[in-house]
Amino acid sequence: MASWTSLNGGSDAEPAKVSTDISLVAHNGSDPEAFALADVIVRAVSAGLDHYLQERSLFRQVCPDQELFVMPVFNLQRYAPGEGFRQWHCD
Repeated sequence: MASWTSLNGGSDAEPAKVSTDISLVAHNGSDPEAFALADVIVRAVSAGLDHYLQERSLFRQVCPDQELFVMPVFNLQRYAPGEGFRQWHCD
């Protein structure tokens, strides 16, 4: 687990995001416990995405390659009181 403060291009401005992140890689089996957790999360989020796309079939038409999937490298992010994104952003 790491405390993460993303900076704005190295300036002294207020950070764009303050959070505590856990990075997981679903295709890296070097840590069996982390791999198992990441695998469960990827399968659950993928099932949710499939269900979402079944209900909203036109959504695929707005995607350039009409292919949507869950990335197997991701962060679990925790925001303590007063933390979070401080600027507009897109994930």
